[in-house]
Amino acid sequence: MGQIKQKVDQRIADSNINPEHVGLSLSLVLGGPANLVKSEVIDRIFGDEIAKITDRLKTEGVAYLLNTDAETVENTLANKNLINQSGNETAKQLVDQLEWTKDGVGVASSIILGGCWWSSSSK
Repeated sequence: MGQIKQKVDQRIADSNINPEHVGLSLSLVLGGPANLVKSEVIDRIFGDEIAKITDRLKTEGVAYLLNTDAETVENTLANKNLINQSGNETAKQLVDQLEWTKDGVGVASSIILGGCWWSSSSK
């Protein structure tokens, strides 16, 4: 899932389309105008807090899947540039896999949390 997300993100970046517009369009198509407004208001008020919680959830999820701790995941990703400069191909591949796993956990958690939000907001 992480590789798919990165490819989609790259396609959007290559197309010069504003990623926010893509997100708004999808929200409008999938949820209708009322849910779009609701999600935009929530995002503007609580966006930073939600981003912090989501990032922590992704980091903890990766740590759990890889049987390590969140600090190791954070340190490895924080040192990606140094690892890439080392010339060690295996280390580079492992960091890429770590990023893909984190992206995949992010996509999966978005689907799960979005489904929970969707079902609770439609009641």
